[in-house]
Amino acid sequence: MIVNENIENRAKQLEELGFALFDALHIACAEEARADILLTTDNGFLRRALRNQSVLKIKVENPVKWLMEEIDNEFSNIES
Repeated sequence: MIVNENIENRAKQLEELGFALFDALHIACAEEARADILLTTDNGFLRRALRNQSVLKIKVENPVKWLMEEIDNEFSNIES
């Protein structure tokens, strides 16, 4: 993805909320791409995302937790 002015501006907003530069860019790019979820194992990133969840346009999650929830959902759907 080419970083455009919209992504740069959004990343700056996210930096003001306490996100590190590259974390802010990752979120801004994922939002611009309209991704469903952004997965990370960075606990600091996850904590900041959780604190700022109301202003993020994307869900940020730990990949292991996300996968466990997806498997749980699949089994729930099969049993229904």
